[in-house]
Amino acid sequence: MKKRILLMMALMMILTLVAAALADGDTALERVVEDCNGLLFRLDNVTLKGGAEFSLDGEWFKTVDAVYMQDGYRSYWDLKVKSPRKFKAGEIKESGYTIYGDMESVYVTEVLFPGVFKSGCTDARNTVLRNTLQTSLLMDVFRSLAGQASSFLDEQSLTLTGDGKGGEVICVKLDNGAPEMVNLALTMLLRFAGKRYFSLDEDNVNIELTGTFAEYQTISRAIVGSTSSVSLKNAQLTLKVNENGELESVEGQAAVKLHTTRDGERLLECGFHLEVSDRGNTMIRKFDPSGLVPAAVPDDEQEDDSMAYPALENPENVFPGIGTGA
Repeated sequence: MKKRILLMMALMMILTLVAAALADGDTALERVVEDCNGLLFRLDNVTLKGGAEFSLDGEWFKTVDAVYMQDGYRSYWDLKVKSPRKFKAGEIKESGYTIYGDMESVYVTEVLFPGVFKSGCTDARNTVLRNTLQTSLLMDVFRSLAGQASSFLDEQSLTLTGDGKGGEVICVKLDNGAPEMVNLALTMLLRFAGKRYFSLDEDNVNIELTGTFAEYQTISRAIVGSTSSVSLKNAQLTLKVNENGELESVEGQAAVKLHTTRDGERLLECGFHLEVSDRGNTMIRKFDPSGLVPAAVPDDEQEDDSMAYPALENPENVFPGIGTGA
């Protein structure tokens, strides 16, 4: 399963909510949105630490903790995932990956196969996310929400206070849903996630033939594959911005209604946090395979069949473009 989608959705949801909270004259928030845009798509040296916890209809199904570092054309991504085991009530499954990117090379180790690594190739990128026409469109949608924010936000929904160091603390709270423009942005985000991380071509999906949640291999795939639209139920988040208008941290929670094709309305809840640090000072060492052995490759590609180690998934399939822009 492409676990990265969960953290990505939490991060992009943060951007959506921040954009939705913009109001005319709130230059601090405007700077935050532009800083987030640069952070994801233009900055080539930064460290991100964060996590998210997800539940569906009140039942926990995934916790994600991650560290992402970008240092020019080198990157480091450490992802740890916890989820309940199927058919084993009360037991928790732990999984995850550590991925090093170096120009066009990528090296992967997996929690389930300690001491083993696999290498592969990817496009050389020097930003956290790969910027495309579709991501550019999404950011334009986020910006367009700014012009409509005053129509649905009141003084209780948005507060700004100083942090005593020249920066600001921004609190956003939405208790009674959101306008259709915000819901449309969240639905577009879901469609983007399905295409980029699950290779889902929505134009070839017949709504009448989609499955129920129980028919999908994982809850993540079910959400992406059988949700026709989403709407925000409630959300609150707190952002800390330094004196330069740069985002330092964000934490919060959100509840989103999933309007599915076969299961009616489901409720997805997410708590998240993100810390941004070491802009311009992040350093990543070159991947060192000492103490590790290469993973086995398929028989028709393996020259030396003496290594009987389980093959890991292709990192390009797990995290498309990881290490040099996802």
